[in-house]
Amino acid sequence: RLNQSRLLNVIKDRVVNTIVKRIGKNPWTIILDSTQDTSKKEAVVILVRYLETDDEGRVFPVERIINASSLTRTTSQELLNRVENLVNKLQLDYSKLVGQAYDGANNMFGGITGLQTRLQAKAPHALYVWCHAHRLNLVSTQAMSCTTEMKNCIGVLGELHSFFSGHVRYGVLLGEQRQKGNNSYCLSLSSPMVDLKRFLIIFNLLNSRSLLATVTGKVRK
Repeated sequence: RLNQSRLLNVIKDRVVNTIVKRIGKNPWTIILDSTQDTSKKEAVVILVRYLETDDEGRVFPVERIINASSLTRTTSQELLNRVENLVNKLQLDYSKLVGQAYDGANNMFGGITGLQTRLQAKAPHALYVWCHAHRLNLVSTQAMSCTTEMKNCIGVLGELHSFFSGHVRYGVLLGEQRQKGNNSYCLSLSSPMVDLKRFLIIFNLLNSRSLLATVTGKVRK
């Protein structure tokens, strides 16, 4: 296992060094995002975006991952330290850093102590851009909150998610129902842009005589 880890680290270093060579003295931007994994650790991914030229002389933007790690704290200073250590290690040119893209959280977006403000002190040309995917998610949340029917639907889905994930027994029962033919869904509500087919599938499960009888101890008439 130790040899495998060393081999993977060597491969990672070779890939990252190749990316750095391709960036060279060209302008580049940094993209950073974080999320909690199943073990409740904060996983942080850092990417660079820059321009490459193909064999026919056409210029096109590319995005490449250069680091993935975990953090115990997600303050703007901790994130800045992680970025600075990586940039210094790879000897990337701060003067060529022309953009930075994160979500709209205070530790990223803050105009006084946010990561984008701290990084601009070192790279004045690094224009901050709020991640379009995160903005779309916020817009969809507000749009879906405008109708009572959609709010009720999402509320019911949230209750179902809590119900099935809150007890091992219920999760097992749901798994048994999936094995009987409904395999095209999962109970994940990380985004308000939910698939209504999930609602119909789970609704049918809740109307199943066997499932209701096992959960409630009663048989529907």
